[in-house]
Amino acid sequence: MSETERASAAAPASSPAPGEVKIRPAREGESKAVRALIGLFPQKLVQSPLPKLKYFMVAEVDGRLVGCCALDIFSRRMAEIRSLSVHPDFQGRGIATQLIEACVRYAKRRRIRELMTITSSLSLFEKCGFSPFKSERLALIRQLEAPPPDPLQPPPVRPATEDDGPGAESA
Repeated sequence: MSETERASAAAPASSPAPGEVKIRPAREGESKAVRALIGLFPQKLVQSPLPKLKYFMVAEVDGRLVGCCALDIFSRRMAEIRSLSVHPDFQGRGIATQLIEACVRYAKRRRIRELMTITSSLSLFEKCGFSPFKSERLALIRQLEAPPPDPLQPPPVRPATEDDGPGAESA
């Protein structure tokens, strides 16, 4: 995720008022703080391997990182929201929802069609538009709108089949 793309997925660029939450991309040098947030919940969050720092959005209050969330992109079709953590002193303020929404905005800009998460906070993710995947209890998925065709990308090539005959070209 480039710094510019991630920044545009975060909250508008303005100076937050004291005590106000600012959602932004994680910056170089913040790995230790992100790991510390995730380390607050060793029974709930997978501790290793963690996504690279460049995949994280963070929540900042008065210069202190109080939350984080990663968007782990697998393909143009699928990405996972993971490693969502908010410091206990800042829970109940909507920070987790803001982090999830920042990841969703970024995924939409990247034209990702499906987001998934594995969570014990079902109601939080359901509030953000996710729903259970088949009969799973902890895995949720969210279908994103189909992106418009990219005019700079060539149309997909259909592989030749037996019906096309020998030497037929794909269209």
